[in-house]
Amino acid sequence: AILADWCQKTEIALEKGGGAELDKIVTRCIAQLTFMAEKVIQDISKDARQKLAQMITEVVHQRDVSRTLLKDKVGSNRAFEWLQLMRMYFNPKEENMLQKLTICMADATFFYGFEY
Repeated sequence: AILADWCQKTEIALEKGGGAELDKIVTRCIAQLTFMAEKVIQDISKDARQKLAQMITEVVHQRDVSRTLLKDKVGSNRAFEWLQLMRMYFNPKEENMLQKLTICMADATFFYGFEY
């Protein structure tokens, strides 16, 4: 869910030309990391700590990619710098459960197959 949310927000930011909109994505990633870093050091279960560690790893990657897109002045959701990444999109209006989550990379699009 955290990846699909970031992809959707980044896609919208790029549709608006990147720049300041991408900077908002970076700021959001940093806020998420700050929140999770505070939670992971609290007295929580081993499973919760492991899940937080996995989410922190994912958001660090999102922050780094967002910073790279910003630094490279990517201003379109059709730019190769964005399309080369594996992206996930959630479509809540899709009735078929197996088609609600779409995975995209370059010009390829696949439905998520619950393989994990």
